[in-house]
Amino acid sequence: MVAGAGKEYALALAVPLSSLGVLAVYDLCAINLYFVHKQDAYVEAGKLDAAARIPIVGQITNFVLRFSPILLINFFGQDLITVLVNALPVQVTDILQIFANMLPLVGFMLLMRMICKRDVDLILFCVGFALMSVLQLGMVTIVIVALGIAYLDYRGTNATAAPERSE
Repeated sequence: MVAGAGKEYALALAVPLSSLGVLAVYDLCAINLYFVHKQDAYVEAGKLDAAARIPIVGQITNFVLRFSPILLINFFGQDLITVLVNALPVQVTDILQIFANMLPLVGFMLLMRMICKRDVDLILFCVGFALMSVLQLGMVTIVIVALGIAYLDYRGTNATAAPERSE
């Protein structure tokens, strides 16, 4: 936003930059995996001093791949971001804009997946939405109706799940 690109563009940059961050973490894991195998070889050969130094090498690669890019971006700041933004082709920025517009939908769908465990949960969510938007009921009224439905659902679930008594 400091570079003058706007909040939508900054949101659009979040997708590829976070992907690059994840890629960097996996690259770091792959590089450090080499050192883990090297450490195993040192242990098997009885070179325990060399094996003890391997975690230090792993932290050096961690420093180089994580700290250095962040330092450079923060050091050069707005000028570097402005150059990067201007270097991107229009087609890329259009694609990034599409991704940015889809992010709220993705977040909403992830939330729905977490809330709706059963098919009936989605129906109840739609009923609550209709009560609020179509009938324009207040939140207190909707919560009272939801508590009633939740109580009936709880009683119905327990009635079918309870074992029968034989006396």
